[in-house]
Amino acid sequence: MDQNAQQGVPIEIMIKIKPEPQQRIDLKIYENKISLLDQYDRAVDEFITNGAILESADAIRNTFESTVGKYLGFVVHGVNLSIFTFGSKGSGKTFSLQGNQSESGVLGLRVETLFANLESKHAAIVEEMQKLNVPEVEATTYTYSVRMKYVEVRDEGVIDLLQKYNYYKQPAQINYSEFEGYTVQGAAWVALTNSMAFPDLLAEGEKFRAPFEYNKVTKNTTMLTIEITQTLDNKATRDVKVITSKINIFDLPSADILADHFRNLSNSMEYKGIYAF
Repeated sequence: MDQNAQQGVPIEIMIKIKPEPQQRIDLKIYENKISLLDQYDRAVDEFITNGAILESADAIRNTFESTVGKYLGFVVHGVNLSIFTFGSKGSGKTFSLQGNQSESGVLGLRVETLFANLESKHAAIVEEMQKLNVPEVEATTYTYSVRMKYVEVRDEGVIDLLQKYNYYKQPAQINYSEFEGYTVQGAAWVALTNSMAFPDLLAEGEKFRAPFEYNKVTKNTTMLTIEITQTLDNKATRDVKVITSKINIFDLPSADILADHFRNLSNSMEYKGIYAF
C-alpha cells in the first residue's frame, strides 16, 4: 500500500508529461522535481511534488496503478475519493480517463477494480461465516449497490449527460445546502449492476458532451460520480450497518484558461511554468 495512503494524506499530486509533439523541450525531470530551463539550460523555474511523475509513454494501466488504483481499497471501507485532472489542452487528460478501443482508461479500470474489491469483501464475509459455523438464520449478510451520475458544466449551466435515463425529465441544476454544500440536483442516477455496463453508459454520456475542437479553448468541466452503498445485516443481533461512499472524477477545463486568468492577477514566474508541463 502506498505510504501516503497509509498515512491518510488528504491530497496527493500526480504529474504526467504531455505526449509528443506537444511536449516541451525545455524541461528536465529528475526524481520528484521538474525544472524549466532557459536557452543556456539553466533552471528558471522548478516544481517539486511528493507524488509520482509519469512519462508520456507510460501505459494507462501504470497511470491508474500509480494514482487511483491504490486508493480504491479505502473506498470499500467508506472513504470518499475525489480525482481532479488538470493540464493544458491536448495533454491527454481525457484520453487517460477514457482510453480507446485498444486500451482501457482510468475510469474503466477504476470500475473493474471497484467491483472486484466489493466481490472480494463479499466472499471474505461468506467464508468467515462458514469457518465459524454460523447458522444461516444468524449469519451476517452483505449486499452492495453501485450507481453513477455524469454531468457537464457548460456555459454557466449544467447538462445531464445521462439524460436518456432521466425518466422524470427534471432539469439539472446546482443547489447549495449547509449540510452538503454545492451539489448537482435533478441529474439522473443510473444503476451499475456490474463493470461491463460502465463502458456503454460512458459512451452514451459522451454523445451529449461539447465537441472537442483542438484550436478552441473551452471552460467546460465534466463531473462523474459513482456512489457505493454497502449493507451488513447481522441476523443474530438484528443490527444493520450501512456504508455509503463516493468516487468523484472532475475533468477540469484546459489549464490555458486558468493560466490566463491567474496571469491577470500576477506576473510571477510560477504561472509561466507550472501550467504547461
